Amino acid sequence: MNLLEYKKQIVYIGADNSGSTSRHRADALRRIGCPVTVFDPYLVVKSNRKLINVFNYHSSFVFVQKLLLQKLKRFFSTLSFVPDVIWVNSGELLGITILKWLKRNFNSKVILYQNDDPTGNRDGNRFLTLRKSIPYYDLCVCVRYETELDFLCLGAKKTYRVMMSYDECEHKIDKLDESIIVPRVGFLGTLIKKESRDIFILDLLKLFVPIDIIGPNWTKSKHWLRLKKNVLKSYISGSEYSLCLQKYALSLGLLSHGNRDLITTRTFEIPAAHGLLCAEKTSEHQLLYEHLFEAVFWSSSVECASLCKSLIQDMNLNKFIRINGFAHLIALGQGNEDVCLRILRVLFDPC
Repeated sequence: MNLLEYKKQIVYIGADNSGSTSRHRADALRRIGCPVTVFDPYLVVKSNRKLINVFNYHSSFVFVQKLLLQKLKRFFSTLSFVPDVIWVNSGELLGITILKWLKRNFNSKVILYQNDDPTGNRDGNRFLTLRKSIPYYDLCVCVRYETELDFLCLGAKKTYRVMMSYDECEHKIDKLDESIIVPRVGFLGTLIKKESRDIFILDLLKLFVPIDIIGPNWTKSKHWLRLKKNVLKSYISGSEYSLCLQKYALSLGLLSHGNRDLITTRTFEIPAAHGLLCAEKTSEHQLLYEHLFEAVFWSSSVECASLCKSLIQDMNLNKFIRINGFAHLIALGQGNEDVCLRILRVLFDPC
């Protein structure tokens, strides 16, 4: 692949806060040589009043379209270049009128990257505006086969399915430091409504698995009083996040079934940090990693508890799986730089 061929001038429309996967992708595009200018639409629509944010979310952002278009026009008027690519991350905020304006005024490829499940049932009306805008993108990138098929049914011109990814700078730790490993299980993630993650973790605790939780929304669990002592923090990012993935004897990779997950970002972030991935047994997990060689998989809380207690005790096997999982992940080429480069290749491929 000729890298120079894919070094494109990019306007990136997406969240720009440092801990977001959106920002990670923008930075990855820069690292592969693309000049990237970011417009964060969430800063435009975000309100200090929680009720307004909730209303916009559930009304699929239809009442902020005029304001967003005004801000985008002002933003593009300050640019001294015409972008080769307009990369839209998530796309939930951009309606048909905005997409038509972008297509009409710029001779640019307009791409959607969507790592949520906008055609599933979990998030209610959140993605209605996005679904109507699908035909106006030159390429729609998604991380689920079901989403890809749904995008085609919605009129997508061209689709490309990628797996979720880790970030080479945010998550990858080249050396395993055995001295920091603690004999506990970690779960770094949020409590999601109707996903029963709290019930699953309670089951592990009843089976005497020592577990720590780091993530938001756990106070909303009806079992909060029983989980409280196991919840350490609501948020971490950067190097602290990656070191946490490495320091736990095992790190849980819980799925969002409402999001039709068969893998998650943790599927890649945990091995990237030299952690030990302990995740639900799915077809995609089993295709990616060999059980008890590169990761471990379970089908029930009882099976999960058994694996956790065994691998806390057997640190030689624990280390063996970590090293193999890291090496296999690097060979897979699932870092943001690799994935972004493949997307640009597909976008500009004439076939």
